[in-house]
Amino acid sequence: MIIVGCDFHPSWQQVAIFDSSMGEIVERKLVNGNGEAERFYRSLPVPSRIGLESCGNSQWFVELVEQLGHEVWIGDAAQIRASYVRKQKTDKRDAAHMLTLLIEGRFPRLWVPDATVRDLRQLLIHRHKLVEIRARVKNGLQHLAMNRGMQKKSRLWSEAGQKAFDALPLEGWAACRREDLQRLGAISKQGNGFARMLLVEAAHMANRLDEGFRKQYQHRCHTKPKGVAKVAAARKLAVRLYWMLRSKTPYPEIVRIESSPRVPLVGES
Repeated sequence: MIIVGCDFHPSWQQVAIFDSSMGEIVERKLVNGNGEAERFYRSLPVPSRIGLESCGNSQWFVELVEQLGHEVWIGDAAQIRASYVRKQKTDKRDAAHMLTLLIEGRFPRLWVPDATVRDLRQLLIHRHKLVEIRARVKNGLQHLAMNRGMQKKSRLWSEAGQKAFDALPLEGWAACRREDLQRLGAISKQGNGFARMLLVEAAHMANRLDEGFRKQYQHRCHTKPKGVAKVAAARKLAVRLYWMLRSKTPYPEIVRIESSPRVPLVGES
């Protein structure tokens, strides 16, 4: 089997190649942009094992190697660095060190989601950024309105509120800012961001639709700071979602089981 330790960089990569049938180690520097790296990995017998540190801008490389039928091991960069005896780092030493970890079975491999999950994560990041932009635009418009004595809060986004805002006598930079922000404000309302924020937003929706969930949240608000109550509600919702996925059970049934101590969430094996 061919084992490759790869020190990846966006424009090139340093590799150390071990052939288990011959016991030889070869070092090479491969350029990514001119196709040299792709030709090298296409020439390897399938399957070969390639190990590299977790780093950015490497998704295209991981997908390429996986499509060629090779095993890709992504390692924890901090643990790889911690296992390095010598303090001085070079690209050749990094590649050789990763190869040594792969051969000796000490490579700190990370779990990597499949391509579908990675794509969904990137979509989530994109939508989260759109929501952040929308929030900044709306805050800017509210600031302009309040500086002119107009306090409509959420009613500013109604049709009547927008007409009143357009009729405000703004001059100079304020008029230009209103025009620019209103143009940016046309971004559509899509999704929200990562783990904690996603769960908090989902908990807000659960509070609207689930009366029992809302009563528990309101009770926490009386005894805890509101921020703590929100996080607690988000965690409770995360637990319910986990059991929904694990047991393939609808949400109402999970709520019923959760409220009854006599009904186990998972049957005895």
